[in-house]
Amino acid sequence: MQAPPNLAERQAELDALHWWHSFDFGGGLAAKGVKTPAVVTAEADAYFAPLSLAGRDVLDIGTWNGYMAFDAERRGAARVVATDHHVWSLDWTHGRRPFDLAHRLLGSRVEGRQIDVPLITPDSVGRFDVVLFLGVFYHLFDAPTLTRQIAGCARDLMIVETHHDALDVTRPAMIFYPADTLNQDATNWWGPNPHCMWWLLRECGFGRVFYRDHPHNGDPAGANFRQRGIYFAFRDDAAVARLATRTDDWHDLGEASARAAIFSQPGQPPASPPSPRRRWWR
Repeated sequence: MQAPPNLAERQAELDALHWWHSFDFGGGLAAKGVKTPAVVTAEADAYFAPLSLAGRDVLDIGTWNGYMAFDAERRGAARVVATDHHVWSLDWTHGRRPFDLAHRLLGSRVEGRQIDVPLITPDSVGRFDVVLFLGVFYHLFDAPTLTRQIAGCARDLMIVETHHDALDVTRPAMIFYPADTLNQDATNWWGPNPHCMWWLLRECGFGRVFYRDHPHNGDPAGANFRQRGIYFAFRDDAAVARLATRTDDWHDLGEASARAAIFSQPGQPPASPPSPRRRWWR
């Protein structure tokens, strides 16, 4: 019988892979990711701490190594489906291998599906209480169209985390990045401002939208502040009541004071809440 690998061999297996997320698997085993343990822990708390995930089903789109999917499971989600395609198709990221290894070491029941974002619909993956759309929006050439499509997979809540730009523009706006002009990454296409994201999520059928700054946005007085943001888009008040345990860390964008704080420039009146439009194709 072959002897089980020792700790050094198991750690070497982890170290041989590229990790975006850091993991502590216990027993002295850890994956050292680009995102440090402090960063992934703070991000997970920002997404999940105000929510009750117990018994819920969760869809994590663009999961990469799966940290947020595994953390949703740890926090009591009854079913978690983690999807990726781009990252899992690349040689330099070692494809899906880091996700599968983390899955094994954690003894997880998360379901992994390799499916590209344009193919994600309620028919292809189903509908979920919570949809995680974290760090994906700005990588999509057809970002508004695909956001509306994926919104159909969310029964109650869609959490969107995105890069921001056009923060000095007082109207809903997005900046387009041709080629690799943002961070030398040709997969970065768009930089929306918070005003744009609010209107877009409202048009996608979410009646209550809350905002919070990314936990690592830095000094509020600094030039780089609010370059990333998190949106909690609920279908309605009943969905808020079902899932949110508290909202004190969030800005309710349905309130004029919150909109003034997040995306109105000095001297500009806060925007009025948008009404769902009547579209000619309905």
